[in-house]
Amino acid sequence: MKDFNQQVREYKDIQEQSKDHIKQASENVSDLVATTIRVYRGQMPKEVESVILDLAMYYQDGATAHCSYLERSNNLMDDLFKRVEELAKINQQHVQYSIQLAKVLKEAGFDIGPIPGEEKEE
Repeated sequence: MKDFNQQVREYKDIQEQSKDHIKQASENVSDLVATTIRVYRGQMPKEVESVILDLAMYYQDGATAHCSYLERSNNLMDDLFKRVEELAKINQQHVQYSIQLAKVLKEAGFDIGPIPGEEKEE
């Protein structure tokens, strides 16, 4: 279970780092576009300026969508993690109940073989 927990944490850390990198890249593109338009305003045709702005918006829309995807992915991973923990608890309860049942059956005279956690009779 600890290996799984560690893998979940590592996955989420990578997702968060990816989201931070995407946001930073989007901000850098915005800065670059703003600087390019400010520096070259009046020196380039309006069509070129329009294309640059369209490409910047397209990039930012993609970055926003990707960050949303990463956030949803992290939320799903959180949900999966919680469900695995619940399943592990249920499984542990099942094991305990099975051991208790085996002890009762053994005391009742049934030959059920060794019971986990008990010392072997010699």
